[in-house]
Amino acid sequence: ILPDYEGEFAISFKILSTGQILNSYKMSGDELIRTLGNKEYFLTTDPFKTYKWSDAIWTKIKKSIVATGMTKQQVEFSWGKPISKSTLSGSGIQVETWQYGNYNYVTFTNGVVSMIYTN
Repeated sequence: ILPDYEGEFAISFKILSTGQILNSYKMSGDELIRTLGNKEYFLTTDPFKTYKWSDAIWTKIKKSIVATGMTKQQVEFSWGKPISKSTLSGSGIQVETWQYGNYNYVTFTNGVVSMIYTN
């Protein structure tokens, strides 16, 4: 946490693989506390212990790769939250498509990735 001595703060991140430092925008102390406590932005538990996924899945997630057979949660870990979702269902089958930026889409059939469209 980096104070600016004017009452605002930034969050500093170090990318371990490259050593590069990234800083967030400046925010108030209240916003800092809300941001750090928001499960949408930060994990509050060790995901490797919480999610008992295979090493192959974790390798894909770490490389931001989405592959057929992945679950919705695994895709969120890999690519993040989509900008939009659409769902169709019938005859016991649910098809959901998630849209990401740059015309990238992931389609799930009954909760599992069945197609990936990338630009």
